[in-house]
Amino acid sequence: MKNSLRKSGWKYYTSASYFITINVKPRKPWFGSLTEKGVHLSPIGTIVLDRLQATNEMYSHVSLDHFIIMPDHIHFILQFDPSTDHFAFGNSEFDPQKGNLGNVVNSFKRKTTKLVREIHPSFKWQRNYHDRVIHDHDTLIELRRYIQQKPRRAWERLKG
Repeated sequence: MKNSLRKSGWKYYTSASYFITINVKPRKPWFGSLTEKGVHLSPIGTIVLDRLQATNEMYSHVSLDHFIIMPDHIHFILQFDPSTDHFAFGNSEFDPQKGNLGNVVNSFKRKTTKLVREIHPSFKWQRNYHDRVIHDHDTLIELRRYIQQKPRRAWERLKG
């Protein structure tokens, strides 16, 4: 049996905020280059940006909070709307798995891969993704700050 990266017992369709990290395979700078001012996105990085921003349009119960596209990975925060938990229980057009965190992230990866492979057929994401359930406002603020400061810290480490 494979080891799950998911939090045991957590229902990933409930109202919450989630910090997500997705890496490319291999850790190659597909999305752009690091500069002193931040990340300069490549054409592939622009596709990733467009697909991230489309999350709000594709899922009415999910909103994209903060995000950063780094050269070889992305971090983003998704917030599931508390008034729409009913989507997960099948009393709407969604079946029990539609619209949960895994469905949202895997749909993003699948659609992004399809578009990117039109430019670079060898593009791949790493299997799965990393998530962290954000349980309180202080942690949300801390992770937003982490996302905002990530390019500067990476630049300093690179030039350090």
